[in-house]
Amino acid sequence: MRKSTLILLILALQILVSCTGSKKYFKAAEKLEKQGLVNEAASFYMESLERKPNNTKARIKLKEVGQKYINNLSSKFFREYNSGEFDQSIETFDKLKAFTSKGASFNVELNYPQAYNTDYENALDKYLNRHYDNAYKYLNNSNYDAALREINKIKKYQPEYKRTQEFEITAICEPLYVSMIKDMENKNYKNADEKIDRIITKKSDYKDVIDIKELLTGLLNIKLMVIKPKISDEKEIEDNLMNEFTKESTTFSKNFSLINNSPFITKADIDKLSNTGNIDLLQGIKKATGVSFYFIYDISNVQVNEPKSRPIQQTAFQQVTEKRNEVLVTECLKIPYSEFKISKSYSYDFKYKLLNAENNQLVLTNTESCVGRDMVEYYEFSGGTNIINSMNKIFPYDPCTTPQINQYNPNQWRKKFSEKRELQSVTTLKKEADAKSISSFRKVLQNYVIK
Repeated sequence: MRKSTLILLILALQILVSCTGSKKYFKAAEKLEKQGLVNEAASFYMESLERKPNNTKARIKLKEVGQKYINNLSSKFFREYNSGEFDQSIETFDKLKAFTSKGASFNVELNYPQAYNTDYENALDKYLNRHYDNAYKYLNNSNYDAALREINKIKKYQPEYKRTQEFEITAICEPLYVSMIKDMENKNYKNADEKIDRIITKKSDYKDVIDIKELLTGLLNIKLMVIKPKISDEKEIEDNLMNEFTKESTTFSKNFSLINNSPFITKADIDKLSNTGNIDLLQGIKKATGVSFYFIYDISNVQVNEPKSRPIQQTAFQQVTEKRNEVLVTECLKIPYSEFKISKSYSYDFKYKLLNAENNQLVLTNTESCVGRDMVEYYEFSGGTNIINSMNKIFPYDPCTTPQINQYNPNQWRKKFSEKRELQSVTTLKKEADAKSISSFRKVLQNYVIK
């Protein structure tokens, strides 16, 4: 586009910035027309009429200038068609048809030689054949991206042209299939599974993808065998955790399952597994169950620490105002109170190991202290003193002698006299400790088992 033409277009667009009504487009079209920019002017007249269909001036100008635009397109189509530029001629004719059709919707008749319809059909036939042949050649040379570009050009006009749909399936699925086979060879099963799903989305029975998908499902299926001591002093805790681990495993992907009841494990066997010393046993269990990992755990050192009261004696001050001899007198009286800090806890050591059944290697081993703890902190007036109704006159400092700058809001301190004094039950604390064991189990799955 020439510089002068570009400037005119910018000026025309500037007219439209403040208002996008029909008149503004009409004025912009007039400016473009005066400069001989017929094609651009025709588009603006069309827009002006579209925004206000009863704009008579726009209709008249569209008939006049729009016909010139159609004549230009017709001439351009003629030159391109007769010089064998079929791609360009089709694009030009598409513009011609679109503009005349849009004009007709506003009752503006724009004409072009009807013989060009036949020429267009001939050009389209040559266009489709050429891009079809190109797509076929690219497919034979395994140039799938180039083949898809040709196929998309065909689909724009005739999606079902000859074997275009078959070509598209090959162009999309074959590179995925080849890459998927390489992933399989490299044991990158997750990537292979993602690619085979994309193939199935396009064509569910492409080659042998159904059989490969079934194979991949088996390879990707991770089985974790959870093992607890058969004989233990903490059987109740271990059994409860086994149930919780089973529930937790159901929240993970469909390719993961948990084995929590295996007849192959005995107390002695667990010791051997922990030391990864009995390869025959490990391989035997793997062959029988298809296990991917062993998670071995044990509970020990269970402790319950009951609450112990250790009050600290403190002094508060009560502000009292009395009338004596017709005079109001304010005094601050000392009031003893006790500060209580009481705690209760339940804890145990959660020992666990993770073994890789594929290579019989120890992945990790750890011991964690799982604790459920509760603590209360409250104040109580000594000697059963009950002055709750006048708490707004009780202070942690002597308001009669403490400088104003050192006094602070005592509300938080006062609340301690009404804080809760009951500790949570041992059952509740057990659940809190177990929740930490379950959290550790979840992290093992997320970080080491299901990646």
